[in-house]
Amino acid sequence: MGVAVCRALDATVGRADPDAAIGERTLAWERVFHGNPSGIDNAVSAHGGVVQFRKGQPLEPIAPRSEMHLVIGDSGESASTKAMVAGVARQKERDPKRFQKTLDAVESLVKNARLAIESGDWYGLGQLMNLNHALLNTLMLSTARLEEMCAAARHAGAHGAKLTGSGGGGCMIALADDADAAAEVAEAIRETGHDAFTTRVGGAQ
Repeated sequence: MGVAVCRALDATVGRADPDAAIGERTLAWERVFHGNPSGIDNAVSAHGGVVQFRKGQPLEPIAPRSEMHLVIGDSGESASTKAMVAGVARQKERDPKRFQKTLDAVESLVKNARLAIESGDWYGLGQLMNLNHALLNTLMLSTARLEEMCAAARHAGAHGAKLTGSGGGGCMIALADDADAAAEVAEAIRETGHDAFTTRVGGAQ
């Protein structure tokens, strides 16, 4: 929403800031609501496409080998991003060694996920998504609804499924083999009583 508002205001006054500037302006907006956001939402929304994000570093664009078919499911639950981030910070304080081990595992998954995206290994990427979700679950970021939706997606043939965002509710994302498979996964999520829709990234849009 922040990126859309910034671009709308720019269009009103005939201004056209570059993507990076739009992202920075939107980050200031997010700090008002979320306290200490990672910056990924505003950065990716401003840039578009597939990117690798590291806080405090420039975005790295990634070119998918072929079209990615994604399914987004909405749990209908809401949680304060500020509260979820604070909860993770408390876990770090309580057991810094365990926390760092989890972060190292996530970092390894990210490196392999980038290779999978660039090579078009969607099965491999899906398995990495499942592993990432399990790691996020150890940080107590998932919910019963998100677990149900991810399980339904995998059972319907998704290569992988995971929560997205700060957790505690919100959405999950699943990776399917093609448009037909994505439609089946979306329907399986809807059968759990939650909204779902499909989208495509990369390739011919």
